Amino acid sequence: PKDRGPKWSPDGKRIVYYSDRNGRYEIWSIDAQGSNLQQITKTTGDTVNYPLWSPNGGRLLASNPKNTYVFNVGSALPTGVAETLPSIEAGLSFAAWSWSPDGNWLAGFAWRDEEPTRGTWIYSLEEKKYSKLSDVGAPFEGGSAWMPDSRTLLISERGRLVAVDRVTGQLKEVFRPAGYGARNASVTADGKAIFFNARRVEADIWMATID
Repeated sequence: PKDRGPKWSPDGKRIVYYSDRNGRYEIWSIDAQGSNLQQITKTTGDTVNYPLWSPNGGRLLASNPKNTYVFNVGSALPTGVAETLPSIEAGLSFAAWSWSPDGNWLAGFAWRDEEPTRGTWIYSLEEKKYSKLSDVGAPFEGGSAWMPDSRTLLISERGRLVAVDRVTGQLKEVFRPAGYGARNASVTADGKAIFFNARRVEADIWMATID
């Protein structure tokens, strides 16, 4: 089977990922010790992938090119009925990539008729509204990661890492590696370091400290 997109739970006890071990991609959970494997979703029609924990571990998010779904997580898995987030507009759907540390914002990308578009969108869970944050970024360029302030978003864009202010929209280049592309960045909880993939023939994990 293909097991992909692992994400640690906020308490460090479980990992969710998507897998086709039952013949189609669904969301699964496993304990950190490798035990208690559970299937989280059982879908019909379009499959779901790229699971994402909320910062407090109370919700799970999964998406596909048509929809993004949010599940409430109780004391035990599997989850209950999913909430489907609205589309940005007719024919333009949203796929979430990262959840802000304060739990109020989702960042992701737009799909038009199941084809990815350029740019990064954010969704306010409180106001239930979308806004296009920036024209940089695309689904297959490495995604985005929130800084601890829940205001600054770090975006992988054509091999470089850029920071975009959620309020002002101001963009600043953070890191442009020489000779390789930086993708799939993640930020430590204290905001002092960034981990990312170096896009080469063989992928490596790198770390950059933040001044």
